[in-house]
Amino acid sequence: YSGTHSLLLREEQGEERLYAAHLREQRVVKLRLDGTLLLELRAPAESGAYADPAAFNPTAVAVAPDGRLFVADGYGTSLIHIFDAQGRWLSAFGGAGDGDGRCNTPHGLLLDTRCEPPRLLVADRENRRLLHFDLDGGFLGVHAAGLRRPCAMALREGQLGDGLLAVAELEGRVAVLERDGT
Repeated sequence: YSGTHSLLLREEQGEERLYAAHLREQRVVKLRLDGTLLLELRAPAESGAYADPAAFNPTAVAVAPDGRLFVADGYGTSLIHIFDAQGRWLSAFGGAGDGDGRCNTPHGLLLDTRCEPPRLLVADRENRRLLHFDLDGGFLGVHAAGLRRPCAMALREGQLGDGLLAVAELEGRVAVLERDGT
């Protein structure tokens, strides 16, 4: 799996699974920890966004509690695709731009469990912000702005439960944000 761009480790039915945005081969994969391939997602032809499947360049993947997969085409269309747990394409949202609900290089995805219900947090790298979407792809708002090209995020877990979010930025900084995005 050389050429993997991002990884997500997730427990499912008592077993850990890896999800990877495999940029080199323009796909997303779900794997057992021994590397056994369980699921592969390629450019969704049914989306109408890919005359050439080679234009699909996934940068991140996130998984909803119900198993739906969110895949950011960060180096391609700037769309975020939603697939069901079996890998069937459902819909897409986002797309290139800087307006509400638009992205310019959606580079990282995170299921934001600080919210009830959970939301999808998107690192909108070239617009220098984080965006919140509901799990159907509806735009909820800008969570944080003025960042230095955010590319990946991690929630602080454990007993503290303080809701801190670490954001890796390409311009040489890690921002630590409060629950409200400050």
